[in-house]
Formats: sequence, structure tokens, C-alpha cells
Amino acid sequence: MVIYKTSEELQSALEHAADAKEFCLLLCKETEHLLNNDPVYVERISKDIERLSEAYIGDMTDRAEVIKEAMLVRGGALYRMGRYEEAIGISNQGLEIATLLSDSKGQSLAMNTLGAAAIAQGDYETALVNHTGSLTLRKQIGERALIAISLMNIGNVYFALGDVAQALDYFMQSLTIREQLGDEHGIGVSLSNIFGVYGMMGDVDQ
Repeated sequence: MVIYKTSEELQSALEHAADAKEFCLLLCKETEHLLNNDPVYVERISKDIERLSEAYIGDMTDRAEVIKEAMLVRGGALYRMGRYEEAIGISNQGLEIATLLSDSKGQSLAMNTLGAAAIAQGDYETALVNHTGSLTLRKQIGERALIAISLMNIGNVYFALGDVAQALDYFMQSLTIREQLGDEHGIGVSLSNIFGVYGMMGDVDQ
């Protein structure tokens, strides 16, 4: 993917793009893959996309779709940077737009970030509401990899609450799906969580 070092570079590329909307959506998708490695860059680029879309995308619905995607990615970046209040604010805005656009996947992603930020702040009730809502939407969509993530996230909330039985149930559900999908990385994460539960229970030989 192309790395835009400055806002000016991105603006120049957008000016020469054949389709501004598709350019921005593709850039959002590409930068999403950098969330864990370079959230600072992702936050800057997604913020630039939000701003520039106002000038380069005329259709209101197309513009809303681009701004929504940029906000969802930006919320994830802010969360990874530890800027939880900002992550919650921008993710809520993204959620509102996703709801208006009837974008269930976008709604689930926003709720996922809201849940993660709530856990980081120790607000487990809000975290559970958001992760449960995200799971419901992902079941409707039918994307099993995303369902496994939501199950794991709910398990993390229960683990933080000390409800090891509930945590183990959700971790096992997540593991089952990941084994069926052949997701080796996901399997490793689920197993690590399960071992953590057994460790808390003092039964590490399970």
C-alpha cells in the first residue's frame, strides 16, 4: 500500500483519483491493517479522509459512507493509542452514521471499539452491552470470524468481572468456531484465554 507522509500528499492523490469515494474507501481498508503496528499514522490518515471527503465527494450518501468508515478506523486507532474518551466519542459518531446507513457490519465494529474502550476504563456494564450488541449483529450478518471475536470479547468482560464460568463458556465457543475455520492465530488467542481461566481456577492441568 502507498504511505502518505503528509496531508498534502494525500490531497494530491485524491485530486487525481478517478473515483474519490472508492479511493477513500480503499485507503480506509488498507490503513485498517496497520492499526496494531502504527495507530498514530492510521489516526492521522483517517482524520484527513474525514476532512477531505467534504471537498471531494459531492454525493451526501457517498460522503457519509466514507466519513463513517474513516471514523470507525480512527476510533480503533485512538483506542490503541490509549485515548479512550476520544475513541468513544468518534466511535459513537461512526455508530450513528452506520445506523442511518443500515450498515450492520459498521455498527458491530463501532460497538466492538466502544466495548474495548469501556473495558479499558473499567466500565464492564457498558462493555458487556456493546459487545453483546456487536455479537447479535454479527450473528445476523453471519460472518463467523467476527462472531468468534465478539464471543472472545464477551468472555474477556466476564473474566474481568471474575465470573470464570461465563468467561470459559464464551472462550470455548470462540475456540470452537476458530478451529472450524482453521484460524491458527485465533486458536492460539482463545487457548491462551482458556488457560488464563484455568489458572484463575487453580486447575492448570485441564
